[in-house]
Amino acid sequence: MANGRKHVALAAFGLAFCIGGAQADDTTETALAWVQQPDKIWSADGADGGRSADFYTFTRVLKSSGGDGPLVILSCTFNSRGKSMMSAGFQLDPENTYEDVPKKSLRTNTMSGKLTIGDKRSSERFLYHAASSKIIPRDPAVARKLFNAVVKNRPVTLKAQNKTNAIALPPVDDVFKDYVNVCPLTNGGKMDLSIFEQDSEDAASLID
Repeated sequence: MANGRKHVALAAFGLAFCIGGAQADDTTETALAWVQQPDKIWSADGADGGRSADFYTFTRVLKSSGGDGPLVILSCTFNSRGKSMMSAGFQLDPENTYEDVPKKSLRTNTMSGKLTIGDKRSSERFLYHAASSKIIPRDPAVARKLFNAVVKNRPVTLKAQNKTNAIALPPVDDVFKDYVNVCPLTNGGKMDLSIFEQDSEDAASLID
């Protein structure tokens, strides 16, 4: 149980990091499409007092665009130690402009909702970041289910804050294929460690 809670917390952090760091897309989308957010690489340094990074972590984030309702966010994170995870979330208000001037402190609450993927409905608990209108499912399995919904063209419906929305999932496009190719959880376990071959000064730093 403890490992499960840790996995959920890490997945939530991966999306929370992107809440404060991704820039909103300036173009007006008319067709459903996936928009890649700026890739994030940061270092973790704790064992040697700052002399070198213990490991690096990479995150690739996609956000849906072109729909009228909540947006879908898919995130793949992996590190130079070979660990990887997939996260997901929803932006309830597609017109929310929090990312234009994000704050470093992230205050979240919890909320309940209903998620229907294909013909399967489930009750979910979410972390809710009110300022950005983003919610992150506590169950890490939701990310894989949403990913599969894109691949298999399954309908998705979200009930949150007493409102039911049909989620407009973009189809598999070139941006989505790039995500599939870079994520070890979707490309057959291949991890491109050359991503981390860069100056440590270019990466954000997390100090334990």
